[in-house]
Amino acid sequence: MAVLICSIIKWFKILHLATRKKLKRQRWVLYLQQFQYKLTYIRGKDNPADSFSRLPVDSAANTDAIDTEDFAYSVANGAMPVALASREVEHASESDATLKLVRQAVVTGDWSSLRGTKYKTLKDEFWIIGQVVMRGSRIVMPESLWKRTVELAHEGHQGIVRTKSRLREKVWWPEIDKQVEDYVRSCHPCQIVGGSKPKPEPIRSTKLPESPWKDISVDLLEITSESHLLVVVDYYSRWVEAILLRKTDAQHVIKSLEAIFRTHGLPETIRSDNGPPFASRDFEAFLKSLGIIHKKGVPYWPQSNGGVERCNETLLKIVRISRIEGKDWKKALEDFLFHYRVTPHIVTGTTPAELLMGRKLREKLPRVEVNESRVTETERKKLLKERDARVKLRQKEYADKRGPRLQH
Repeated sequence: MAVLICSIIKWFKILHLATRKKLKRQRWVLYLQQFQYKLTYIRGKDNPADSFSRLPVDSAANTDAIDTEDFAYSVANGAMPVALASREVEHASESDATLKLVRQAVVTGDWSSLRGTKYKTLKDEFWIIGQVVMRGSRIVMPESLWKRTVELAHEGHQGIVRTKSRLREKVWWPEIDKQVEDYVRSCHPCQIVGGSKPKPEPIRSTKLPESPWKDISVDLLEITSESHLLVVVDYYSRWVEAILLRKTDAQHVIKSLEAIFRTHGLPETIRSDNGPPFASRDFEAFLKSLGIIHKKGVPYWPQSNGGVERCNETLLKIVRISRIEGKDWKKALEDFLFHYRVTPHIVTGTTPAELLMGRKLREKLPRVEVNESRVTETERKKLLKERDARVKLRQKEYADKRGPRLQH
């Protein structure tokens, strides 16, 4: 039975919509989720509790605030999804009533026992391996694992598009897109840090390089007054590196870039916003000694270095979410970078890890390896460039029409 709560405070009535208000209110949102209630606003003169609230009382410890914060943190910490193993998927598929009928239909060719058209329209794409139903190279997940699978895909608090992209590469079930949209939109930390963005100039897209780690972009992102991130983005694969810096002078930036270059090799060009450490003589001498061309962006116009600036927005979002959840933002950032690297990029359609390293990294989501038709490296690059140009053009037309964003 739901409890009716009457309040003279208007923001209490719209508590769930206050996504950009104080964090204290957001902790109340999490705390109140354990109760069934209905909020309504009444004027003070009609509220008999109003006069009592003005009576003087003895001071007491604010235990409610502590309990509320502890509950919010416990909700966040207890929500960490556990990896899905293939054998667990097979066990759940074996007892799933719908998938039982699908397996029978695949074997017998008779689909009359299945209601609706969700599976019938795709019947030529289904096949069976053990008790697991496959749609092409993707696992058809049993209903009991739908929610947990979405939680795994959203781990790291990637947005709706990236969460969908990550799932589509490995799994499928009916109305998967709608469930992802509902889940991400109901994710309180994501809603808290979301917000409107100023309208920049129209997009000017960057041409896709010929190969990985050929053209990279670099920038400094301030986390606190004492902590900055050196963010490096590969324009070809969209691979992201983020190094924590205590100082942002040229020598510390150079030292971090040297460590990155020892892992990935030397790029041909590097683009920066021409900030103080990147405009210094030491930095120019460093790049010259390595034979790297420095492409400088336009000062105070972040769109000229849009690839890394857009990444900065995402990294700041992850830091803010980790603080709201009471977690270590450094570990949360490392976790996010891994999830980002194994998620197909919206532009390339391939994971950054696969484009940069030439292989798929194993993660928590289940995968069944299927032999696929192979294309030559030249053909693959050609398809990638065509997709990159096509998606960027579509993004530009859409963004310029309703509110341009940063270039990719």
